[in-house]
Amino acid sequence: MITTSKTDVGLLRLSVPCPYIVCYDLKGSPFEYIPLIEELKNSVRWFHYLENTWIVFRYETLVELQSILVPRIYTQDRLLILPAHGPAAGYLAKDAWEWLNAHLPKDW
Repeated sequence: MITTSKTDVGLLRLSVPCPYIVCYDLKGSPFEYIPLIEELKNSVRWFHYLENTWIVFRYETLVELQSILVPRIYTQDRLLILPAHGPAAGYLAKDAWEWLNAHLPKDW
């Protein structure tokens, strides 16, 4: 069972990190998004095999993660955050499948 607790700054913290898929369509120059990329890399665990898609493991709830990431993009950009649960299917290299199979929860 996943439980939550409040941090010193009022954010909810999950008892275990939750996996999320983060997809974006960024319209500006890549250097404008350094804070976004740094925040994604600040995750407990992360996977960035596709250009505009990350899988991140975070202690924040989905809504809290949104509130952290949205200020790091612009109004013309697009952002999608979804819970990440497997199994997964697609066409990726062997090392990508090894990471996904080792880390992504298989809930169905």
